[in-house]
Amino acid sequence: MISYFLICILFILSGSLLIHVIRKKLWLRKEFMRRQQIGKAGEEKTVRQLEKLRGYKKILKNLYVPLPDGTNTTEIDAVIIHEKGIFVVENKNYSGKIYGDEKARYWTQIQKEKGKKRKKWKKHFYSPLLQNQAHIRILKKHLDEKGDWEMPYVSVIVFNDSARLRRIRIHFENTLVINCRKSRKKLRKKIRWFPRALTRRQVDEIFKEMKDLENPGMRIKRNHEKLFL
Repeated sequence: MISYFLICILFILSGSLLIHVIRKKLWLRKEFMRRQQIGKAGEEKTVRQLEKLRGYKKILKNLYVPLPDGTNTTEIDAVIIHEKGIFVVENKNYSGKIYGDEKARYWTQIQKEKGKKRKKWKKHFYSPLLQNQAHIRILKKHLDEKGDWEMPYVSVIVFNDSARLRRIRIHFENTLVINCRKSRKKLRKKIRWFPRALTRRQVDEIFKEMKDLENPGMRIKRNHEKLFL
C-alpha cells in the first residue's frame, strides 16, 4: 500500500516537472521569436538607410556564414559589398542609455521603467564591437577561400533611435557605432576619403559568392537557433 502511494506521488511529481519543462521551453521559444521579430524590424530600417549610400554596391541580409570548424554558423545582420570595401552591420535593438568601450568585454544599458516611480535598472550585454569583429574574421576567412580580393572591412554597429549612446569610446579606424537615423550620413562621411577598392565586376563576384549564405535552408537556421534556446 505504501509503495503504491509513493509510486503515485512520484508519478505526479514527474508529470508536474515535465509540464514545467515543456512550458518553459515554449515560453523561451515564444520569447526568442518575439525578439527576432523586433530585431528584424530594426534591421529592415537600417538597411533602408544604407541602401541610399552612394556608389556601386550590393546588400545582403541575415547571412549564415559557416564557422571555420564547420560545426555551425554565425549570423550576420547585413553586409554591404561596396566599391570601397565590405561593411559588416550588427544591429542592436536597445533603448535607454548605452555605455561602451573598445576594450570592454561587456557594455552597459541603463533604462528607466515606465510608470510613476520610474525606477532605473541596469543590464550588461556582450560587446557588439567584439561580436562584430568575430563576424568579420569568419567572413574574411570564408571569402579568402573563394577568391583573391583585397578590400577593407568596416565594422558598423547600429543601435535603434531610442538608444542614447553615452561615452562610447572607440578609436579603431574602421569601426562605427551609430544610431539608425544617422547611419547613412555617418557612413557616407566615413568612407568619403576611402580609395576605391573593388571594381563593379568584383562587387558582383563577391555578391555571387555570398548570395547562397542569405537563404541557407531551414536546417541550418534551426541549428543556429538551438544555440539560443
